[in-house]
Amino acid sequence: MNNIQTKNKQRNVGLDLIKILACLGVVAAHTIYPSKGCVNRIVTLLAVTSIPLFFTVSGYLMLRKEELNYKYMLKKILRILLVCFSWEFLHAVAYLIYYKRFRNFVISFFMDFFQQGLFFHFWYMGALILVYLAMPLLHKLLKKAPDIYVVVFTALIIICAGIDLSAMIVKQQFILEVPQNLRCWTWLLYAMAGGYAAMEGKAVRRFDSLNGYVKLFLTGLMLIFISVWQFWFGTKVFGSVVIEAFYGSLAALLATMSVFLLCRNVHFSKKSAGWITYCSGLIMGIYIMHPFILAVLNKYIPAFTQSGMTINLLFWIGTVVISAIGSAIVQKIPGLRQLLRL
Repeated sequence: MNNIQTKNKQRNVGLDLIKILACLGVVAAHTIYPSKGCVNRIVTLLAVTSIPLFFTVSGYLMLRKEELNYKYMLKKILRILLVCFSWEFLHAVAYLIYYKRFRNFVISFFMDFFQQGLFFHFWYMGALILVYLAMPLLHKLLKKAPDIYVVVFTALIIICAGIDLSAMIVKQQFILEVPQNLRCWTWLLYAMAGGYAAMEGKAVRRFDSLNGYVKLFLTGLMLIFISVWQFWFGTKVFGSVVIEAFYGSLAALLATMSVFLLCRNVHFSKKSAGWITYCSGLIMGIYIMHPFILAVLNKYIPAFTQSGMTINLLFWIGTVVISAIGSAIVQKIPGLRQLLRL
């Protein structure tokens, strides 16, 4: 937990901080009602960077490795499938005990990847699997033909920008018709953005050379920009704000990369680094468990979950805290702790 954040093998605490921020954003997107107040609306608008940040971190960590082959990636993919299947199985057992009815967890396991059912958030796992399948090829391209890597990366930016522009012209967010796990061009874009940061491309070097306060100002500016962009086009052009429709926008890419580049090399005291690392270790548990917490609260305390601005924000924080406690408990149980590790 030292403060070295660059090319050595020590833990990059800055990446842990990024994952914590992304995790908070994911839970916010599932718990906060933007109609409850200005603060709630801003939080949900900023959450658009959460999923992109996770893919950017994955790309950064994977593509900066010295070697990356399909044997390693297939092990990672099998691990994802095992974790997802295990949670579906455990839920089916609990369902059988409580309701005395059998739940077809095999079908549910496949449907999870298409954002259906209690584990609707496992669509991210499906998208991650598809990105992992491309990782060895991207790694080879990055190491042996970086110029071509940049060309492909640029092409993905153009594709995403083209889809965004087309939606504005026809005034219809047709991207919502495509399951999130199948929007490969978007998730590959962010994975490659992480790889671009790992290779320290020209734009990355320029950002890193700036004064810390200037970096902070630019990042804040980009976050304001993506919030205004979503709100303006969502309400004025499309009639509603659906953050998942903006994942692939150029504004989201700029905001995501600004946050990533700002945080990835931040230095921390030993004590702060310890806390950040510990909290980062709870993220997978929070990600998996928070829909359970949401389901229970919505069933037994619906008035609490749908109250005004302050209560709604507390609902968000409470969901995170309860999920974190659950994650910490599960990690102390031999066998079960493996269900929180990818």
